[in-house]
Amino acid sequence: MKEVVVIDFTRTALVKPVTSFAQLASHDLAAACIADLIKRTKLPKDAVQDVVFGQSIITTFPYNLARYSTVLAGLPVETPGYTVQCIEASGLQALQNAYHLAATENSEIIIAGGADSYSAAPYVIREARYSYDPEVNKVADTITEVDQYTQPAPLKKADLIQALASVSGYTLEQQHAAVARSFKKAIEAKKQGVWTKHITPIIIKDRKKGELVYTEDTFLAANEPTVTQYGVPINADGACAMLVMTPQEAKRHNLAPIASIKGVAFAACAPMDSWQGAVLAIEKLLVKKSLTFADIDLFEIREDSAAAMLAIIEMLGHKAGIDVNKITERINPYGGSLALGSNAGADGTILVCSLMLGLQKSGKKRGIATASAAGGQGIAILIEL
Repeated sequence: MKEVVVIDFTRTALVKPVTSFAQLASHDLAAACIADLIKRTKLPKDAVQDVVFGQSIITTFPYNLARYSTVLAGLPVETPGYTVQCIEASGLQALQNAYHLAATENSEIIIAGGADSYSAAPYVIREARYSYDPEVNKVADTITEVDQYTQPAPLKKADLIQALASVSGYTLEQQHAAVARSFKKAIEAKKQGVWTKHITPIIIKDRKKGELVYTEDTFLAANEPTVTQYGVPINADGACAMLVMTPQEAKRHNLAPIASIKGVAFAACAPMDSWQGAVLAIEKLLVKKSLTFADIDLFEIREDSAAAMLAIIEMLGHKAGIDVNKITERINPYGGSLALGSNAGADGTILVCSLMLGLQKSGKKRGIATASAAGGQGIAILIEL
């Protein structure tokens, strides 16, 4: 397996649905990030050999987000692109695929990322094709369906979270504190300008206001609550993209790597306990790479809910033999979805970007980004500076 390096990354602001990005679809946001990556790195457009994007809400047109975004970004029509879907871990799945492509020399320069537009997510009537009766057929929301139908039987996410909180004994005060911690970290990161150099401006032309440029995350800018009453992050429109390649190609194009991808792992568990997928993926990855928890300086973990994060931190601390407060210090230094909002398609890629920023800022060497996915799965990726 060849070494795989990261050259650069960028993301859009994360924006509350049906607001600033209301007229944009996933491919618009993804294409903006792809084009920005090319501009930032000065990489020839025809040098990109593959584009892989994750998308959770795949019912938004066009279906193949990666391919459409590639063409929209101005890359040659000969550049192939394909889309992967692993619910909340879709962005990590895209990066995992890119890693495998480069490590096996099937492709040496890849743009990987993720995007979702909740503003563009449609409502559907499932039975309308063969038997439509307005009194019987119900309109289904494709956003909420993602969680419900990855279980053995339709289950609402709120019910799963309430069950976890009840069984684990997590009080509302504890869950609110978890949200507050994430938000405080994200606000501090904003003050420090952690993401400033890695935000792709989204420009929208308004008939009355002229050209509007969006670079701020909605919830942080407005200092608004970013979670539902069940401690679940509110959805946010956005996209993220990362340029990865072999060291040989980086040298050939005179590009300086900022990190290396050292390994990936995919794990699964009972659908009812999907939050465990993140921890199980970390464990599997550590075994594959002959590492221990003590060898990992930072963890980036997708904040699926306040209760899930409390459970993950507790489980991680137990398995690592580290006090919960101590291990918390090594998790999500810049906050996460509980503060920024949730974009299931892009979150996984954003996690890895945030991890690299955290390692750079702290002077640390090694970190793991991981996300659980509805249905009982988890993906983890090992990063080294």
